[in-house]
Amino acid sequence: MNRFINREEELAALEEMWARRGAQFLAVYGRRRTGKTTLLLHFARDRPYLYWVASRLSSDALLRSFSRAVHNWAYPETPAGPDFTYGDWETALRQTASIARDQRLLIILDEYPYAADAESALSSILQNVWDHYLKNTQIFLALAGSHVGMMEREIGSYQAPLYGRATGRLLLNPLKFPAVRQLLHRYSAVQQVETYAILGGIPSYLELWDDQIPVMGNVERMLSSTSLFLFDPPYLLGDELSKPRNYAAILMAIASGKRTPTAIGQAAGIDGQVSSYLNTLRSLRLVDRQVPVTEAQPETSRRGRYIIADPYLRFYFRFLATNLELIEQGRTGLVLEEIERNLPAFVGQTAFEDLCRAWVIAKGDADQLPFVPRRVGRWWDRQAEVDVVAINERDQAILLGEAKWTSRPMSVENLEALNAKATRVVPDPNWAVHYTLFSRSGFTAGLQKRAADANVLLVDLASVVDL
Repeated sequence: MNRFINREEELAALEEMWARRGAQFLAVYGRRRTGKTTLLLHFARDRPYLYWVASRLSSDALLRSFSRAVHNWAYPETPAGPDFTYGDWETALRQTASIARDQRLLIILDEYPYAADAESALSSILQNVWDHYLKNTQIFLALAGSHVGMMEREIGSYQAPLYGRATGRLLLNPLKFPAVRQLLHRYSAVQQVETYAILGGIPSYLELWDDQIPVMGNVERMLSSTSLFLFDPPYLLGDELSKPRNYAAILMAIASGKRTPTAIGQAAGIDGQVSSYLNTLRSLRLVDRQVPVTEAQPETSRRGRYIIADPYLRFYFRFLATNLELIEQGRTGLVLEEIERNLPAFVGQTAFEDLCRAWVIAKGDADQLPFVPRRVGRWWDRQAEVDVVAINERDQAILLGEAKWTSRPMSVENLEALNAKATRVVPDPNWAVHYTLFSRSGFTAGLQKRAADANVLLVDLASVVDL
């Protein structure tokens, strides 16, 4: 499978920074396995660069490794011996200034948080060297890291030594669905959406997926005792968080259907601190807090509920984390049966609804809807829920949508059920209300006739995936 795809926007941003005059300082960060290293090395391939990656070693060991990398780049004809090292980090970093004084040089310090964790003064040292030496060179310095929280603190916190030094930041997000479709081009649209619901857009996961075998065949491979898919979520939490077991319990509670802090805390067995844990997971973009899209002040709304934002963690804590004992016993048939039975509902409530909302945004921006939505999301109260809601307060217009991932075509009853919810959702009876139905399996003839008469949009799966 192609290892590099659909990062044109990010590459264009890097090219723009490279073309600027003077020293540049870029922070590149994002969830593990989103392809940060691949992106930077792809960008570096046609220009002079020095690449160094930190690991979980002592400060002295990392300094020795970095020193050799710098020396060998500067003096390739006399490579450094295994014990070579500069006297301290400041000397080593100042050496990078000397080799980038008169030429544009890309220096990539990968997994920088590991180095900063090993040497607590490293960011202060780098700040000092940047202010007095590096900023007067032609260096293009890229600090990359998977520890999202630490990277944002090191670069974006007012109290952090490196605050204000970065000339650019790049948060590398997972691939979007159109890119995932390119990687899964042998699959049908149904299989592509199913895989997207399971893996999201994480390139490293997608590389391990074989679109020449069925989706459930790939799921069966996931249950191997040597599978990356089994050990990666615990590693991700352990790398980012100081109390990974508590966070895992919270994620498992959310995956089981708990949505409010009280319900999540009770299910996870955590009292009093659950809001703090949830805020941390939000800052890492692993969890999202949602409110009904019609709420005027989302941040202060008491109607918020939590979902797992990372698709694979959503799948892992829904189906795998609860069955690890069976998997370890080799009784994977029972696990596969459970996944296959519940996968359609899981896909419908996650990836398919997300794609339907993305369809509304795309069509609205292309001026192909009756109005241009300013906000798109979902809506709920104690009695009802609407999968897709788009609103424009200025135009007093709202769109209500229902999404069904079933093997049966949608019928007139689905439209009538959606219409019955309108009075609960629409802010004012004077607003213009539009209806849209999204279906994996098409629409009955009766619904098609009713929709034509009532000007209701019917959107099939082929249209949804063709964003």
